[in-house]
Amino acid sequence: KISNKVENFFNKTTSGSFVTPSDMMDTLKRVGFDGIDMANNHMLDMGAAGLQWSVQYLDSRGDLLRIGGYLDEAHRKNIPVAEVNGIKVAYLGYTYGTNVPEEIAKKEEGFRFLVPYIDDQQMITELAAANAVADFTVVYIHWGVEEQFSPTDEQKRVARLLAENGAGAIIGHHSHTLQPIEYIDDGKGGKVLCAYSLGTLISNMAADRNMLAGFLSFRLDKYDDGSVKLEAPVFTP
Repeated sequence: KISNKVENFFNKTTSGSFVTPSDMMDTLKRVGFDGIDMANNHMLDMGAAGLQWSVQYLDSRGDLLRIGGYLDEAHRKNIPVAEVNGIKVAYLGYTYGTNVPEEIAKKEEGFRFLVPYIDDQQMITELAAANAVADFTVVYIHWGVEEQFSPTDEQKRVARLLAENGAGAIIGHHSHTLQPIEYIDDGKGGKVLCAYSLGTLISNMAADRNMLAGFLSFRLDKYDDGSVKLEAPVFTP
């Protein structure tokens, strides 16, 4: 249910909103999803109240890893980590911006929220923190230009920054199209897998370019020296 305050906020700030019933999380969990990345341009579509409720709801479940949505800076320091077969994987999420200006959302009283924007120094700091508590870090990032098949120069710059500062894999989204998947030099003799966009998993868009998407899978191998490497990446259309 949506409070009158949120309904009024919605009516005044945007002509369209992406929002979904909370029981959709049950379906996602049932079909095999283990985490939800909240960092995208629609995360403030229902205002500060909507984002706070969503963050708290996911945290209360305890069975879905919440990525890229926070209540405040202290909350943000709790980096989500999943341990699978003895390998600890940390997850970070960022977005280029939001459809609802943050200054409007901040006018709501009594609600807390924090949007993880793409910010060079913040990402460098959080990558260091993530790699201090995990063996491998995956970065989800909402970036680029909608309807484009090629990454922008800014996407490439940010990808290099992430690769050189500890990202193990970079998974991009936002364009609603497929974009290239490539390895990026990490500046230390290694390489980082970067998928600039995997398209849209479920879509009611009409254009054929928006109906092309796929899954990216890979294996993580842990060696005797404690290092973890990404192996055998597979893209499944």
